[in-house]
Amino acid sequence: MRYFYFLILIIIIPLCTLGQETQSCKVIVPNLDGKYFGECKKGLADGQGSARGIHIYEGEFNKGYPHGEGKYIWAGDDYYEGTFKKGKRNGYGKHYMIIDGKYVLTEGFWENDVYIGKEKKVQNYSTDLKAGIKHVFYNYKGIDASTNEIMIVFKKGNNESKSIVSDPSIEGSSGNLIDLEEKYGFENVAFPFKAKLSFNAPNETKPEFTSATLNFEIMKEGSWDVIIYY
Repeated sequence: MRYFYFLILIIIIPLCTLGQETQSCKVIVPNLDGKYFGECKKGLADGQGSARGIHIYEGEFNKGYPHGEGKYIWAGDDYYEGTFKKGKRNGYGKHYMIIDGKYVLTEGFWENDVYIGKEKKVQNYSTDLKAGIKHVFYNYKGIDASTNEIMIVFKKGNNESKSIVSDPSIEGSSGNLIDLEEKYGFENVAFPFKAKLSFNAPNETKPEFTSATLNFEIMKEGSWDVIIYY
């Protein structure tokens, strides 16, 4: 019997605590700033909670923002159920809007509070840093699990060779370095693949070389040419 009462206390006490307004806990989103019920950390809503201002939000918080899974209800009774990132819809969710007295559903993926469609867009590559380079072109050549090459191609006008640059240096997150006159890059890489490349390129107006840098990441598996125009 004592064990039974002990279990009841374990269940009820946390529920009562979450049901009480946390007055010293702040929600950063202005339209939710009013009353907050739930978990708190360093004076900010953090964990499971419910915020009630002009709008209502119930779900996960992080550092004062809706962050994670939750439900956001607007003043006009439109609502969204899904994932949030720093107070904005990000990821998969369902948005219900009242039109002509009926709920109309928009389902799919959001990015920075903007609906992007029913399917998530997949980014295949990104240029993280580019200096001393005019343009970079990422050419996908297809999937070849036996090689999975990332080859660097230097281009100046119609010339295409590693010999037209000096002191090329590259660091890759995986794979085996290939450093030949006609072929430069990595083979047998694992994805996502990150690389930091630097080299010296002939200056167009002066009889000297200019330093160039490229940091990039490729997410899609396969073989690629990274073509650098300078």
